[in-house]
Amino acid sequence: MKKGITYLNQLGVLAAAFFVALSPLATTARTFDPQNIFTDAELFNGSALSQAAVQVFLSRENSPLANYSQAVDGQTKTAAQMIWEVGQKYNVSQKFILTTLEKEQALVSRTSATQKALDWATGYSCYGGTCKDKYQGFYNQIDASADTQRIYRDKASQFSFRIGKTTTTYDGYPVTPANQATTRRQRAGTRHLTNFWRQQTVLAHLASLLLSPKVS
Repeated sequence: MKKGITYLNQLGVLAAAFFVALSPLATTARTFDPQNIFTDAELFNGSALSQAAVQVFLSRENSPLANYSQAVDGQTKTAAQMIWEVGQKYNVSQKFILTTLEKEQALVSRTSATQKALDWATGYSCYGGTCKDKYQGFYNQIDASADTQRIYRDKASQFSFRIGKTTTTYDGYPVTPANQATTRRQRAGTRHLTNFWRQQTVLAHLASLLLSPKVS
């Protein structure tokens, strides 16, 4: 078995165990498929979690974000409020935003966070050891990360990962985003996220959280 696949499976098990905490309800596991992580309907769902549900989840996990707040346009907002509002603004799942925060800086599972981790919470604009100051700050990070999903959807033909086309990720694993004969975008969520990180190891995290039941 390829090393990359073995590592992916291990991460998938760990991620599933962690993110099931999003819901107190028992769920039926859905087989992880790197070619078809989730649908556009699951990714582009700005009402996936309410603000209250985000706050309850962060508090339950003893996340440093549970008590974090920041001034946005002159108004102090909690992390839960920012996550919910950004999800609503771009119609992007709050579960996606939470998963990104955990993947990049472990801001859900860790009990404390440095200012640097908060300033570059989603890793947006950071590449090759440098980050663009324009996107510094917790709100700017989640806002840009969510907006990017819209860009990948609207300009899908401009990116290398496309539905039905096999492309190799940076860690050497081939991915062929699922294709539906009746519509080009029905399974485009796979392509969006593969474009965003292009690393197979992140896909399990996204599948685990995005497929969890809604918490109200």
